[in-house]
Amino acid sequence: MGYDKKKNNLRKLRTERGLTQQQLADRIGMSRVQVADMERGHKSITSEMAWKLADYFMVSIDYLLGRAEYKEINYGEN
Repeated sequence: MGYDKKKNNLRKLRTERGLTQQQLADRIGMSRVQVADMERGHKSITSEMAWKLADYFMVSIDYLLGRAEYKEINYGEN
């Protein structure tokens, strides 16, 4: 299954937490323009940024990138 940069869940995750683009950018170390471009699908989310964003929002990378319906992470029973 491929990654369609126009169908990611970044905007949804950000707005669910009541963050502005600038607040999110400041918290993860990027510019507001980069956040806006990723939300609109004008810029792909790099693997490094996907890890940072998924960790920040505590969701799977698949959910972040729009490849899964559920945002929960299953860590198993270890």
